[in-house]
Amino acid sequence: LAALSSTTAPALAQAADGAWVPRLKLAQTPFTEADFEGMQTTPSGLSYRIVEEGFGVKPTPGTKIKAHYAGFLLDGKRFDASYTRGSPLAFVAGGGPIIK
Repeated sequence: LAALSSTTAPALAQAADGAWVPRLKLAQTPFTEADFEGMQTTPSGLSYRIVEEGFGVKPTPGTKIKAHYAGFLLDGKRFDASYTRGSPLAFVAGGGPIIK
């Protein structure tokens, strides 16, 4: 038990609708500048934050992987989340766009 810490525990909380989502954004309120601190932004304008980074060997292109995610619009509305389905998204690393 001593090996477990708050940094290794899932960073999830239960939203009002019963869905398990990342702790970083439970309330469906508009994002503020503070919400973007620590986020990375792609050339296309997608902003994201890694809530809990995995460990071990990094996947190479063509490797099948699974990952949990939650997507929010700038007005704070969640448009999708793997947590609500109860299973991570399975996809091939380097296989192109995942969210269309």
